[in-house]
Amino acid sequence: MRKFVLLLIACFMLVSCSSKAPKKTENPVDLYVAGVSLMNTKKYDKAIEKFNAIREQYPFDPMALVAAIKLGDTYFLKKDYVLAAGTYEDYFKAHPDEENIPYVLFRLGECYEKLSPSVDRDQANTIKGIERITYLKNRYPTNSYARESETRLKGFIQKLADRELYVGEFYVKTAQYNAAIIRLEDMLKRYPDSKNTDKALFYLTTAHRELGNQAKSDQYLDRLRKDYPKSIYARATVRERKTLKMIQAEQKKPGPAAQTSMQTKPKETPSGGLAAVETGTLIGAVSGPVMAQTPTQTPQYTEKKKKEIDLRPPEPTAVAQPTPAAAPVQTTQAVPKSQGSQPVNVASVPPATEGQTEKPSGEKADKARTPDKGGLAFLDQKKPIDIVSDTMEGFDKEKYVFFKGSVVAKQDDLYIYSDTMEAFMSTDTNEIEKANAKGNVRIIKQNRTATCKEAFFDNVKGEILLKGNAVVTSGKDRVEGDVVTYYVNEDRAVVTAEKSKKAKVTIYPQQN
Repeated sequence: MRKFVLLLIACFMLVSCSSKAPKKTENPVDLYVAGVSLMNTKKYDKAIEKFNAIREQYPFDPMALVAAIKLGDTYFLKKDYVLAAGTYEDYFKAHPDEENIPYVLFRLGECYEKLSPSVDRDQANTIKGIERITYLKNRYPTNSYARESETRLKGFIQKLADRELYVGEFYVKTAQYNAAIIRLEDMLKRYPDSKNTDKALFYLTTAHRELGNQAKSDQYLDRLRKDYPKSIYARATVRERKTLKMIQAEQKKPGPAAQTSMQTKPKETPSGGLAAVETGTLIGAVSGPVMAQTPTQTPQYTEKKKKEIDLRPPEPTAVAQPTPAAAPVQTTQAVPKSQGSQPVNVASVPPATEGQTEKPSGEKADKARTPDKGGLAFLDQKKPIDIVSDTMEGFDKEKYVFFKGSVVAKQDDLYIYSDTMEAFMSTDTNEIEKANAKGNVRIIKQNRTATCKEAFFDNVKGEILLKGNAVVTSGKDRVEGDVVTYYVNEDRAVVTAEKSKKAKVTIYPQQN
């Protein structure tokens, strides 16, 4: 009996010392099958756990690549398009030549289509969608996913065109016609197959007409009627012209008061002579005093004529003659052209009004050389400048930064667009002392715009140099020349033209 008890105790001891049975681990294939099953039953959170387990536990297994794609698909079905796009982007950057890349690019196009906002918002996701689908078409032109993405690509491009039209329409409605023209003409150039080209032509017609450029307005109007004869915007312009002609025709017809003959009756004076003729009565069927004729109504649409001013600086000895304030006189003179290119100072001289005393010639000359503040000014030296581009190279020792590709420089409400830009920094203050912008330069600040091929900014000297078909506008005022130099501190502009051309300035008088 004692031996039996000892044997039983020994068995218990052996059982208690034995190790537990090892837990069975899932292989990547089982995890993948379970994840796909959960995804098909719309249990997306659990499916995401399975696919992430494959990527974390078996990162070098071939099944990990497939699991990464399925993870993106699960996020997409869950309508978490930001995480889905991020997963696909990581896969594309890590394996750019993998066989599943056409499918990944196709899915990226779908994600960015879902993330693309309305035309009144930033279109960064729309641009990303265009980039990925364009890469898919160029790299895999015969792939079925490339063919399926054609419609989506056209939709992306149309949305960008609608965005430009939306901004241009806003500028027209807020009377910022120069900015509207830049936007809409750029839209026609970049998106010639847009569905709303007729609407853009209509707004371009309106903007040029409001600025007084009737020739350019008629050019866009003719194009609108020729290319889109059935458009509602073409019919609207036809109705406007017909209404204007009818109004002008009605004004030429004599009124009923003019058709009624008026006769005069002389009055006899007590001395037997005739008094002054009385013209206030009608003889005939109509009796009583004659009603005064209403003044002729002005047409609804009037063609505004450009007014050019003499660009020559006023001579110190010249004395301006006073003119009535109600009707300021605008003179148009040709600018004499000398040999070579000569700088021309732009000066705005307000007409004198009655009752004003003449000032000494020196004082008048100083005032003439100082135009109204803010007329052509762009930069504000007291505010920082932010510059964004596709690529950037910086040289710390030389204090030099080079920006390339879709450069956008922003300072408060000032925007400078160019293909490339060079910035030279100050060694003391680390601020931008000089900047050179090249290639399709556009400068926009409220209702002031400038376009040229090259622009040079010197904050130390306070100079802005615009070269190559430079056009500067401020409201309706316009300056054209091969080179326009603006001195910020003096608030003075100098226009230089080529030998075969003339510098031109168009300034409209302010309406009080």
